Amino acid sequence: LPSDEVSQTIQVTDDFTKVYGKNSFKMGLEYQTVNFNTLQPAYSRGEFDFNGQYAGVPSYTGDQTGRAQFLLTPMATTVAGGIGGVGGANEVHASNISKTYDQRSYLAFYFQDDMKVTPTLTLNLGLRWDYFSPISETNGGQANFVQTGPPTGAPIYLIPASGKDNRQLSSTANNPSLNGQGFLDLLAKDGIALGSTNKYGNALVQTQQTNFAPRFGFAFQANPRLVLRGGVGLFFNAFENQGYGPNIGENYPFVYNFDFKG
Repeated sequence: LPSDEVSQTIQVTDDFTKVYGKNSFKMGLEYQTVNFNTLQPAYSRGEFDFNGQYAGVPSYTGDQTGRAQFLLTPMATTVAGGIGGVGGANEVHASNISKTYDQRSYLAFYFQDDMKVTPTLTLNLGLRWDYFSPISETNGGQANFVQTGPPTGAPIYLIPASGKDNRQLSSTANNPSLNGQGFLDLLAKDGIALGSTNKYGNALVQTQQTNFAPRFGFAFQANPRLVLRGGVGLFFNAFENQGYGPNIGENYPFVYNFDFKG
């Protein structure tokens, strides 16, 4: 908790039919815009683990209980050579609170001709074009790690150059206490380039724009009691039900978890 999901879909469709001689022409378009906002932090209330390792007797097994450790308050040792800070949680998990405002769109056009070649044979000829946009975060709150291939042929961490979300990345340069363990430090250490760019939009990926889908069908009346029908076509689809995972809006620095171990 919390688990907050809100979605909104706006759809516009229009179709046109014209009968001309032996031809029945059909054409139309469809447009959708889908917005889905999600807030699902992994540890919104924190998680405290007590495995009993601070409550058992050294060199003994089977006597550890998390309930006993839960009751211990960490304090300094009272004996020479003792171990201080024993007690409390041995592991703590926490998350930041960051809502993802995702959006995608769909656009399609089609044209079809139902042509009556003979009194017993009808052909259906059609062509459809589909465009499925990638999922984008409307505030620029996405990051994409590309291991190889386009756009550079080498490892690159892509992040939008603009947007309302905070895109500051940790580094030793702006926080010396990180001592070389900041995010930018680790990218440089592993040979991963940083790409802060709006070239690919808020989605940080590119999708196909040549989804032309031809269709062919026929209906043949072999005799007054038998009609033969058939057809073939090419169809395209997208991630209709991807949901919130995997989602590049969960990448650093927008969504992150902390793990503290005792």
